[in-house]
Amino acid sequence: MDSMKKVMVFESCDSVENQHERLLRAATEHGDSIMVVVARDASVGDDTADLTADECARFAQVMAVDVVDDVILAHGDYVEMVRVHTPHIVLVGAHQKEVVDTLSAHSDVLRACGCVMVHV
Repeated sequence: MDSMKKVMVFESCDSVENQHERLLRAATEHGDSIMVVVARDASVGDDTADLTADECARFAQVMAVDVVDDVILAHGDYVEMVRVHTPHIVLVGAHQKEVVDTLSAHSDVLRACGCVMVHV
């Protein structure tokens, strides 16, 4: 059985800035394998209207961060992503209210997957 603790982080960043890198580095304190889910262009809402890079460019920028082990483009909502990829931890930053609200409303899914949400 795989004993590595998987950490999932959701991001929609236009570019990897200091706060994004700090969040990703914080993830290493909670697990062994860091997976980042990058938002698709079609799902980026008004709160991130300043995005200029397309999803492939964001994917490449996140993959270039040395602590990141895997990057995937979002497919489905937050709950579906947790169901499919079964991380041990979903790490959320202070700016990720939508992730917190959605996953808190579906805490049964987190429990069923053996997953916990950690705020940093």
